[in-house]
Amino acid sequence: MFFAIKKPSGVRRAVCLILFYTQIKIISSAKSGGLDS
Repeated sequence: MFFAIKKPSGVRRAVCLILFYTQIKIISSAKSGGLDS
């Protein structure tokens, strides 16, 4: 995520939040779906 360094902190924070939310969503769906990775 080197491209985020050149962008404003607000944009960088938004990108981090989106990635964090996506990761949690994938983990929760994997647990409920019974996918062990």
